[in-house]
Amino acid sequence: YLGNLLKEETGKTFLELVQMQRMVRASVLLKNSKKNIDEIALEVGYDSTSFFHRKFKQYFGCTPSQFRKKPREDKNTLNTLL
Repeated sequence: YLGNLLKEETGKTFLELVQMQRMVRASVLLKNSKKNIDEIALEVGYDSTSFFHRKFKQYFGCTPSQFRKKPREDKNTLNTLL
C-alpha cells in the first residue's frame, strides 16, 4: 500500500527515490570532499564500485571522476535532476 501511495504522490518507486538520494549525496561528496570514489561509493550504499560507476553514469551522464572535474554548477542545475 505504501509503495503504491509513494508512486502516486511522487511518480517514482521507493527504489528510484533511494537511488536518487544516493546519487545526490554522491554528487555532493564528489564536489565537497577529498574522499576517493571508492569511499564515496561505500558511504552512499554501494558495495561494488563498478556498479556505482555504472549507476552514476546512467544518472548524470558522466563518470564520477568526470563529474568531480567539472566546474561547479549552481543549485538550480542540481535541483532539475531531482
